[in-house]
Amino acid sequence: MIGLNTTVDVYRPTTTTNAYGEAVESLPTGATYDARKCRWTNVSPVDGERVTFNVGNKSETAAYQVIFEADAGIQVHDRLKKGSDYHRVLSVVNVHEMGHHLEVYTAKAEGVT
Repeated sequence: MIGLNTTVDVYRPTTTTNAYGEAVESLPTGATYDARKCRWTNVSPVDGERVTFNVGNKSETAAYQVIFEADAGIQVHDRLKKGSDYHRVLSVVNVHEMGHHLEVYTAKAEGVT
């Protein structure tokens, strides 16, 4: 695919239960998928409207759109590591279900969660 000029590592969080019965999400020490090629762009509001997604029980605004090949294996809730920054995957769209590429929307993760 033309224009995949950025490389990211993909981390798939796991969920465990702590002593209080609460779900605790953590990232693996190594990437789930190394060096996935993508095209990384900022999300620009259209007509002043932000691109937002309902994630869990809250609404989150996407800051970036990331294009991957369709077989990249990206899922909602994954973390993308670009440089030293982590980004939460808010949405994954297989455009027109054609299997050509994925449109992934992300927001910067504070810390490593």
